[in-house]
Amino acid sequence: MDLRGNNHYLKIYNATNSKSITKRYVMKKSALKQIAMQRVKILIDRALYSRDEFSDHHIVIAKKIILKYKLKIPFEYKLLFCKQCKKFIIPGRDSIIRIGRSNTKALRITCKLCGHTYRKIIEKPNQT
Repeated sequence: MDLRGNNHYLKIYNATNSKSITKRYVMKKSALKQIAMQRVKILIDRALYSRDEFSDHHIVIAKKIILKYKLKIPFEYKLLFCKQCKKFIIPGRDSIIRIGRSNTKALRITCKLCGHTYRKIIEKPNQT
């Protein structure tokens, strides 16, 4: 497999002695993070949309990938984790989501596992 034309790899030379020089290719950090984020999205989507016994295991693997590569979780996936018990909550099954009635519109998310309620403010679109 020839990797020289690919922009996702770096060429590294190791000179152990003066006669032999070994050449190896290493992936760039940006490419690794991009692949890791794709994998995290796949795992969370599988846990969210399929009701099987492996959904908790998918989330454990996704959390390990997030911690290893120091990824920033997108907002739509951040809503799926409880802020207190840090468990994966599926809307409708493990959590209750309501829209607030006050002047500041907010989503009120109640975790059924630990009972914690937290709010996410809904911003109004700028009218120009």
